[in-house]
Amino acid sequence: MLDYTGLTMEEVISPEYRERVYHPEDVARLSEERQTALARGIVLDLKDVSLVSREVMGFLAGCEADGVKLENCTPYLREWMDREKD
Repeated sequence: MLDYTGLTMEEVISPEYRERVYHPEDVARLSEERQTALARGIVLDLKDVSLVSREVMGFLAGCEADGVKLENCTPYLREWMDREKD
């Protein structure tokens, strides 16, 4: 991420990310589009996921907190996400 955007992974997953990367006029539009997509019910199927990084776990935990349904989430991934929430 650092090479592509100049931001660290921690900065990319922070709540202020959109304000730092996108034009201010686009932030509101993107937020509305994201809320619309979430309202439709996004599902991530994790059945083929066997190895992830801590950053991915934070991403998945954030997705789930935003209402994204995680299907076929293995017990070890579930436990790891639960620990990341704490």
